[in-house]
Amino acid sequence: IKGVGKSAVENILSERTQNGEFVDLFDFCRRIDSRKVNKRVLEALIKSGAMDGLGPNRSSLFASIATALQFAEQYNHNSKSGQDDLFGLESNPAGSSDYKITGEFKISTNWDENKRLVYEKETLGFYLDGHPINQYEPELNKFISCKLKNIKPGNVIIAGFIHRLRTRSGNRGRMAEIILDDRTARANITVYSEKFQQYRNILVKDQLVIIMGDVVTDDYLESGYSVIAREIYDIEQLRNKYAFLNIKLSPEKASKNTVGILQQILASHKNGNSRINIYYQNGNASCNLKMGEKWKVLASDNLLRSLKNTLGTDNVSIEYNI
Repeated sequence: IKGVGKSAVENILSERTQNGEFVDLFDFCRRIDSRKVNKRVLEALIKSGAMDGLGPNRSSLFASIATALQFAEQYNHNSKSGQDDLFGLESNPAGSSDYKITGEFKISTNWDENKRLVYEKETLGFYLDGHPINQYEPELNKFISCKLKNIKPGNVIIAGFIHRLRTRSGNRGRMAEIILDDRTARANITVYSEKFQQYRNILVKDQLVIIMGDVVTDDYLESGYSVIAREIYDIEQLRNKYAFLNIKLSPEKASKNTVGILQQILASHKNGNSRINIYYQNGNASCNLKMGEKWKVLASDNLLRSLKNTLGTDNVSIEYNI
């Protein structure tokens, strides 16, 4: 775990072996050597998921670090001076089954999946409990030609997160070599100088990109293939060029209040190129309304999230014409 040194690990393991499992974050901080296991180490342990069993959730654990360290400092100070713990700590042996939790967690809404996965990648170097591509897969499956584990020579449309990015000088200038990850496998992508200059703004580590390119045989790679990039997009750029937005309205959702909210949401995301289709159906008839040019939107994640929160997840979708 990045940020957790050998001395910290040895101290944690030694204390657990001698006095039993840790009950919670407050028990943990009370028993370890704070000179070896400091705030930075605690942050890394929580971000990686290593302390999931010691509190309500990672967000609450993270928010309670300062309180837990203060709790431990007060306890140790009082123990040395022979006073009763000001926090009301029982004099039970460390790790005993009747240990009383006296520290109070600062309860916080748990991190969303994206934030949790970013922290896992930051501390572990990989995604442990999921993959950020999961939330995009239903949409990506509408236009990609294959998963990375199935690439073969020919033209492809693939998608994944940039796991690693290296640049070097080629015959025509700076070029990039990318390792793309879509959870099923990793693929090597070559971006020659002209394309690198064109797309360099979105070629960022941990960025979701869609690549249109050519798969070629490469005997130097374990997979046997590499991809030469022709076009590269992030998800919003691709939507803006090739997608349209489908919205379903039922009589229940078509109240004046909901329609007014829908207008406000769409108006705040104008200046894009994605068209909008609204499908309405009641018990007697149905119709498909194709909104005019002035209602084109930039189909960002924020827009989709707002629409789904208002109308329901099943009533909002993206379609592609690539």
